[in-house]
Amino acid sequence: MPRHQVRSIPEGRARGGSRGRAVQRTRRGQAGRAWRAPWLASARTAATIPGVALALNLATLLILVLPAARPVSAEPSRLPLEELPGRISIVVGEDQVISPEEARVPSLVLDPEGALLVVDHLRGFLVGRFRLPAEFDPSASAPLGGVTLEAGGLEGPPLPDSPLTPLPAQPGFPFLARGPLAGGVCLSDGDGDGTLELFTATTDGYLYRIDARGDRAAGWPRRLNEPIYAPPAAGDLDADGIPEIVLGSVGGLVHVWDTDGRAKRGWPRLIGHDGFPTGSIFGAPALADLDGEPGLEVCIGTSTGLMAVLDSAGEFLPGWPQVLPPATNPPNPAGLLASPAAADLDGDGRTELVAATNAGQVHVWRADGHPLPGWPVALPDGARAGYGDVAIGDITGDGRSEIVVTSERGLHGQATVSVLDAEGRMLPGWPFELSATCNAGAALGDVNGDGRADVVVATIGGDAAIYALDGLSSRPLANWPVYLRNRTINASPLLADLDGDGGIDVLVAALSAGLDSRASIWAFDAKTAQIPGFPILLPGDEIIRATPTVMDLDRDGDLELIAVTELLNSVHVWDLQAACDPERLPWPSLSGGCTRVGLLGAEPVTKAPSPRQPERDPSLSAASPLTAIGFELKASTEVQLVIFDIHGHPIRRLLDTRLPPGRYQIRWDGQDDRGQERASGIYFYQLSLEGRATTRQLLLLH
Repeated sequence: MPRHQVRSIPEGRARGGSRGRAVQRTRRGQAGRAWRAPWLASARTAATIPGVALALNLATLLILVLPAARPVSAEPSRLPLEELPGRISIVVGEDQVISPEEARVPSLVLDPEGALLVVDHLRGFLVGRFRLPAEFDPSASAPLGGVTLEAGGLEGPPLPDSPLTPLPAQPGFPFLARGPLAGGVCLSDGDGDGTLELFTATTDGYLYRIDARGDRAAGWPRRLNEPIYAPPAAGDLDADGIPEIVLGSVGGLVHVWDTDGRAKRGWPRLIGHDGFPTGSIFGAPALADLDGEPGLEVCIGTSTGLMAVLDSAGEFLPGWPQVLPPATNPPNPAGLLASPAAADLDGDGRTELVAATNAGQVHVWRADGHPLPGWPVALPDGARAGYGDVAIGDITGDGRSEIVVTSERGLHGQATVSVLDAEGRMLPGWPFELSATCNAGAALGDVNGDGRADVVVATIGGDAAIYALDGLSSRPLANWPVYLRNRTINASPLLADLDGDGGIDVLVAALSAGLDSRASIWAFDAKTAQIPGFPILLPGDEIIRATPTVMDLDRDGDLELIAVTELLNSVHVWDLQAACDPERLPWPSLSGGCTRVGLLGAEPVTKAPSPRQPERDPSLSAASPLTAIGFELKASTEVQLVIFDIHGHPIRRLLDTRLPPGRYQIRWDGQDDRGQERASGIYFYQLSLEGRATTRQLLLLH
């Protein structure tokens, strides 16, 4: 079996400190430089670091150990649980590197029996447990290299088939759909019970309604009989106090359903005009009041360049649809592949509609279809702009809204972010040139806390870049951009306080840039430090193309993160355990909210009726023991909690009783039902609430 080369990776940012008998956390990098290290920019970068490099394949592990900071006993049978210094990088197969940050800063420890544990303690994941060979002497004064550990000593799979994150999954999730989920979700309280339901559609034409417990509503999914790639939107079209669900199809049809699963009268409606090709709908509809009458209009574009506005009965408003002109130099159709936006730009009390096209133009219309004076305008170098949703907000602090448009590369220039005022003039300092193409819209919010909205965008390509730009000057904020090596970002960023510290954080969903399909979700604070619990690494081959959503789904007072996938057809919901603060959710979903109008502050978030502030789960701490199991009961519930070994055998029944409402933290002492202490390693727990079971991984370290 061939051995792979050991690679060293420059030290990035880690979270330092240790506690009790917990495993080691590595040294902290230079403040503010976590994501500017060279290895993020090039897969070929190598540097010498203090610590440990670990190469892992299915048969052997090759370890290079540098001198220990302090000697430990060389007697394997008497070794206590001691820390070894440094960092490790993991190489899985040929040229597949898991970085220290992506591996959640794993560490090496010696267990009481003298075996070498390779532990990713932030995720609660045991990479491996190996018997030390005779030539391995941790007290040696000289570096020892070339030590081979046989993989036969490996306990548990190195890459489990569940998402790698210490964030707890919402009970009942992931939910498995019938087909790929490409468009994301929208949230709505369809039954008026105070909690939100999520709506999502598959590429083979099924529309789902799923509650906060992961249950599919009766009568759902509804069959649409055509592919759906567009994100859904939710809003009260007919002003009856009950929201409708609106989405477009590949065939150019717009569907409107009530939350009970009934198609509304007058729908679906084909977007067409005098023999002009209809095209497909890939962007979400914007639901806005354009005509000043009660209810909302449906504003939606097609891939051939039709822009339509329809009333709640499915009728076109006068002056619509509009046929948008193509570009001539170079020739480009005026495709609309993303969502339009809606806002009162000129201050007259009436809402205007804004759309950017693949022909490199930005249009602004009044409700009657007439353009606002000064529009349309052409973007610099003929840059194509129909792929990203338009965003609108006051980013200069002057009390007026500006229009933010992202683009691909132009005929003679780079991909850009453009900011235009209500008259169509480019603001000073803009456009800002990006390092690569941007295929998604911007997110707006005050990232650095200076009182003005910033512009956050992400790029596609082999080394995706995440930019946070000052709205007034267009200059990148301190420590930005962040580069994700060998990643591409096709979805818009989100802005929210994800960790409950009061600051605005940035979240993106990324894909691997190679031939494999590895999906991950990353989150950073304003200084580009990673948020605890991130990145979330999705299992095996997986795709997240849609923008995730952050909201208090179950109305328990804290936030949930929602993401959908295309290969395993999954709806994931994780509990972030940060309070849902309406002032700290500037851009929580695609286009800023589920009406998809793309306007900063257009959809105020209401707090849950419960005044409870959620407690921080200690299992998210890097040094806490990972044997605590937390859950919350809203009513008296029959609860069973059982621990299983790695072979699936039950070894300890912790609970089998009815518990009153409340928040619980159950800790396992590491013993089985016979009172015998179990060995360190991977275990599983199964929590059953009224017969509804959830199974998760657990790491025991003595």
